Amino acid sequence: MGAAAVQSDYCFISHGDIPCLTPALFFRLWQQRGPYALIPRYRGIPGHPVLLPRVLLPQAGQFYPQRSMREYLLAKDYRYLDINTPEIILDVDTPQAYQLLLGK
Repeated sequence: MGAAAVQSDYCFISHGDIPCLTPALFFRLWQQRGPYALIPRYRGIPGHPVLLPRVLLPQAGQFYPQRSMREYLLAKDYRYLDINTPEIILDVDTPQAYQLLLGK
């Protein structure tokens, strides 16, 4: 896990197939940072990116792969930030989904 390389007090984690995340979204999460995992949520659905304090990262590596990162975070101190941005849950897993995203 790349968590060992994190040297800043916080880091963002996200899937690589969520292509529509904007700098404004990262900034909004950053403004709400605290000693907890901050998870954006759209209409009750958790999304990405997740903002984590570095102190949570070493423990996360101990549980992977037996538990998912989501299970780990929900067992820790976390907050949801409701955001009216559907892009935080837009997951592009297939070539067809990518073509749909491009409007083709």
